[in-house]
Amino acid sequence: MRPEPVSLQRHNTDGILKGRTRPVPRRYPSEQVHCMNQVHVFFSLLNQFFDKVYVITLRRATDRHAHLEKELDGLQYELFFGKDKQEFSVESLAAQGIYNEALARGHHRYGKAMTAGMIGCSWSHTEVYKTILKEGYQKVLILEDDVVIDKQTIAIWPDALAELPTNWELVYLGFAEKETVPPMAFLKKALYHLQRFFGGLKYSHTTIRHLYPKKIGRYIAKAGYHDCSHAYGVTKTGAEKLLALQTPISFVADNLLAHAATNELVNAYIVQPKIINQQYQVGTTS
Repeated sequence: MRPEPVSLQRHNTDGILKGRTRPVPRRYPSEQVHCMNQVHVFFSLLNQFFDKVYVITLRRATDRHAHLEKELDGLQYELFFGKDKQEFSVESLAAQGIYNEALARGHHRYGKAMTAGMIGCSWSHTEVYKTILKEGYQKVLILEDDVVIDKQTIAIWPDALAELPTNWELVYLGFAEKETVPPMAFLKKALYHLQRFFGGLKYSHTTIRHLYPKKIGRYIAKAGYHDCSHAYGVTKTGAEKLLALQTPISFVADNLLAHAATNELVNAYIVQPKIINQQYQVGTTS
């Protein structure tokens, strides 16, 4: 099937790219045809399932924009220009009540404050949640600008969707850490419960109980405490809950998702195996 040109939809929401229509390349080397067709089918299914696809980036990150043009060729998405650490000070955000350092230290496992870069990332995701609610979208895919599609696993997406519970509010398409349950997980969790009891660990007992994913199907598992926020779907109710938890900003972006998932504040799941990586996970930077 010959791919059709992909139009990057635009509207006047602040922070979102207004732009162009770009054609999908019509010819590929013969050895790449099957792979590229599979990717385009995957992208088509993503666009059918989600009301919107946002890719968080910075205006100055032109190298990332070039990467996205190639990596997401065939996907209908919008660039969402996030908050740049070079354009604000932590002190000003604290003074405005946008960021709360005391809460951030309380949420961090080791009591650390958030850096400007962490705040900018979390703030950017928060602005996407606000846009979801403003626009009335029911299901949105949120990507970051360093994503890499895993062409070896994307074929599972239709089956994963069939297994995804209808009451889902958050679903990771990509993540890191705690992908499987280690053999001695029960001992680690027992130790964590003791540390929590004696005040040496900030994880709640509920988080510790749900530290690792729990399979509910061949390709879907109940989410554990995972790293990364580069590729996840969220519903309108999920966005509402995440926004409330992140007002004021006090969680690192991926820690917010993990906190909400393992404390069962949102109905969160992961796709296994993961189907979208970050560049660092596959050893690429361009």
